[in-house]
Amino acid sequence: MGKIKFGATVSDGNIIPVKLSNQVVEKATNFWRERGLTIRQVGLDEGLQQATITAEGGTIWTTDFDKYMKRVRVSMTSLAEKVQVTVFMELPGAILSAKDKEKASRLMEAFWDTLSKASSI
Repeated sequence: MGKIKFGATVSDGNIIPVKLSNQVVEKATNFWRERGLTIRQVGLDEGLQQATITAEGGTIWTTDFDKYMKRVRVSMTSLAEKVQVTVFMELPGAILSAKDKEKASRLMEAFWDTLSKASSI
């Protein structure tokens, strides 16, 4: 797992031991949708070499991390039988407490776990 950085942006990267496919992109999209984000864009090239997902949702009028506004960009690049995935989550104007950082870490861990299970499709 990559080094997680905190601030107004939370970012992480990982290599998932699954082949890039429509199903992997769908699992990633569903993960963010299930967390209340609206999927704004999904792009997958015809050769299944790269994919991008853009999602956003929430409100700035709360201090609850789970409900706070998030803009998420997921980039996926095929590496033969693996996928390199990078996630950038922007929280406009947010100041993350230690509790919020822990929630962000758990959210990223849940995302990696979801993608890793994509191989069982």
